[in-house]
Amino acid sequence: MQSIPDGLLQRGVAIRERDACIVPYRVSPPPPSAPFLVTQPTLSFVREGVKHVQPHGAREPLVVPAGSFVAMAAGVHGMTELSGEGGAFESVIVSIPASRLSELIGASATSSAKAAAAAVPARLRGILDEPASPRWLRNALLMAASDARVRALLQAAAARSAESGRDRLRAVVHEHALSPLTLPEYARLCGMSVSTFKRHFRQVFAEPPGRWLSRTRLHHARRLIVAEKSSVTDACYASGFGDLSHFIRAFRRQFGLAPRAYRAAQQ
Repeated sequence: MQSIPDGLLQRGVAIRERDACIVPYRVSPPPPSAPFLVTQPTLSFVREGVKHVQPHGAREPLVVPAGSFVAMAAGVHGMTELSGEGGAFESVIVSIPASRLSELIGASATSSAKAAAAAVPARLRGILDEPASPRWLRNALLMAASDARVRALLQAAAARSAESGRDRLRAVVHEHALSPLTLPEYARLCGMSVSTFKRHFRQVFAEPPGRWLSRTRLHHARRLIVAEKSSVTDACYASGFGDLSHFIRAFRRQFGLAPRAYRAAQQ
């Protein structure tokens, strides 16, 4: 899965300071819709075109037209970019560690939002045309946080950075258990190496991460198939599995029957 900001750094960074980065982003024509792993809080200021952002599990995407911006918490987000009148999509992407957010805007654990969109404040429109600098980063962040929903999202992200390693792991795993992530991607969201993530996972959940995630996803899929009458394909992908054949084999091992046969037996 592509990641932000790491996957964008090759496009050229206007500034990178204390793990924060500002990336000018322009594509023509825009790429197809795809999921991205956002590894730290990120702001995307749309200058041309329209951006759609749909956090994993959300029913409807946020529509972010030119002149607006979207704030995204760490996690999986589906993204679609549509070209503007010039045939391109253009934005300025600001990615900043949660620990830096607490320095600039404080921390609060009151929001559970994964993304929030707002119009670019009038004062910020001129700043977007200025050369990037540490002062630019601070001003852009503070002006974006003038929107109450965006501020709550960013402060909640900052609060998570202050949690202990085990508390952060527990929160990340429960929040993203149904996201199509690999173990290295879970580890990155927790700010850990893979070996540290596995060790702490066993201490918190008393079993290896692969076993816990598989069982959690399969029980969720069983509920979708039996109680909500979801199709096998929909249940597979909604439960964090990336391959239908693998999902059916895992379901049969766990419950003794393939998904359709299990539903028929329950009915």
